[in-house]
Amino acid sequence: MTDTHIDEQFRLLQQQMVVVGEAIETLQLETRAAIDAVHLEIEVLRRCLRLVHPDMAESFAAVRTEVIHTTDPETPHPTSEDT
Repeated sequence: MTDTHIDEQFRLLQQQMVVVGEAIETLQLETRAAIDAVHLEIEVLRRCLRLVHPDMAESFAAVRTEVIHTTDPETPHPTSEDT
């Protein structure tokens, strides 16, 4: 291999690394946006539940404890289309 060929390969590798880095940054931003959207949806659900069930605060802790002990967070959950 000539020095010119090695230099060209190195330059191409650097360019690929920049592109991959930018893709990772984009994915991180998209993930943060998705997490923020989920947080908003959860807050909407909490407020709706408080309106419909004013005594929710009393039973929330018990239900939360039960869910933590009986639900595997890595198991896929059915969507509204599945039910």
